[in-house]
Amino acid sequence: MYKINLLCIPVLIVVAIQISEVNSGASEENTRITASNSGLGCQEVAVGVVRFDLSYPWLGGMSGWSRGVPKVKNMVGELYVYNHEKKNVLLIATIDAPRRWSADTRFTIYPRILPNKERIFMIRGCPPDNQSCQEARYYRINKKRKPEEMKDWPEVSEEESLGYKKCTAYQTPVDGKQIVSIGPTGGPWQAVIALDNHKLVVIK
Repeated sequence: MYKINLLCIPVLIVVAIQISEVNSGASEENTRITASNSGLGCQEVAVGVVRFDLSYPWLGGMSGWSRGVPKVKNMVGELYVYNHEKKNVLLIATIDAPRRWSADTRFTIYPRILPNKERIFMIRGCPPDNQSCQEARYYRINKKRKPEEMKDWPEVSEEESLGYKKCTAYQTPVDGKQIVSIGPTGGPWQAVIALDNHKLVVIK
């Protein structure tokens, strides 16, 4: 009969844990629209999308009870702009979630198009010491189409506020998809973009 050296058991456990960290049993891609914002007249609509992977441990499902506790990986925020006249949507910028926020899936990106057509966005996260998720950073898209950090978030001007009454954007879930619609306050609404199978597509 084979004899097991009890001194080797702790080593085997450590090796198994390390293998489970590298070779996850399953990985799920998660994508969601966190906010949308219309420019004046809804000529353009900015859409904020968050993407991340949930990686489940290789040994997580061996108990038969659960898949184990997943780890959040590759969390990024994406800024898209939909052009209503051209009927297209373009990825304008991406930004990685700051490392201290990267373990919490409540990471969000809020886009905004100012009356002068400048594109800005806010990212907000939930570090371990701020579970109210109020920690935020602000960015503008510079002339090189790169995110450039700003010190403050601009107040909504009267022109911008009036513009929202004439035409605004909002998102709703429909048949497992997220739909972005535009229209005046109170409607009628026109669906223009859908998040379908992890991709933003134009509704024609």
